[in-house]
Amino acid sequence: IDRAGSLQAKARVERAEEGVQAARTAIRQAREVVREAQIALGYAGISSPADGVVVARLVDPGDLAVPGKPLLTVQTSGALRLEARVREGLIRKVIQGQTYPVEIQTLGHTLEATIEEIVPYADPETRTFLVKAALPETVGVFPGMFGRLLVPAAREEALLIPEAALVRVGQLEMVNVMTGDKGKYHSVYVKTGRVLKEKDPAAPAKIEVLAGLDGSETLGY
Repeated sequence: IDRAGSLQAKARVERAEEGVQAARTAIRQAREVVREAQIALGYAGISSPADGVVVARLVDPGDLAVPGKPLLTVQTSGALRLEARVREGLIRKVIQGQTYPVEIQTLGHTLEATIEEIVPYADPETRTFLVKAALPETVGVFPGMFGRLLVPAAREEALLIPEAALVRVGQLEMVNVMTGDKGKYHSVYVKTGRVLKEKDPAAPAKIEVLAGLDGSETLGY
């Protein structure tokens, strides 16, 4: 009887030790689950690099967040920046660090913007350069508004004629010039350049004459 009781007691002890070991294993597993949850929780938090106001949400609840995909648009306090396209004929007149006037129609007056960056690449389709200019803090100016960077252009003289006065025959271009006899005209071959259009779409366009006329002629058309 004593031997049987001893075996039973030993069996109970072994079961108890196994239970303790199982409990310890469960504790380790639970701690690992907690650690993984804490790591996942760290990725669930979103913080902005600057103080501001959320003006646009670019994702919906349940969407997958991946690196490089914007989630929110935040409007920060402070000055804004104007991005403008400057045609290649004027880009040499834009100097980094210099100030240029910026026209924002809703303000009714111009602002002085400082050129921060000139991207050294011309768009092959528009032949323009991207210029970035810092605007001063101004009441009534908000992100997304339209502004125009005013770049002073050099004054140049050009001989312009109405587009209707130009006659094209194949590859040849000519105009009718009044002779000494009033009412009589003769054809003069010319070489043309740019086509200049007025701001008013109803106004006729003008054509630049590079050669063939000196500006004193009277044209018939």
